[in-house]
Amino acid sequence: MIIRRIAQGINQQNWFTVAVEVMVVVVGIFIGLQVDEWNEERKMRLL
Repeated sequence: MIIRRIAQGINQQNWFTVAVEVMVVVVGIFIGLQVDEWNEERKMRLL
């Protein structure tokens, strides 16, 4: 799980790993929001 890997990185003070994992989560959320916005625009055009 992503939270466990981030916690392990913090415990081991592996800051590069923590930064990469957090960036993966942030990029994933951003992509999800963009897809949702795209889908809403598509629905509005079909009406």
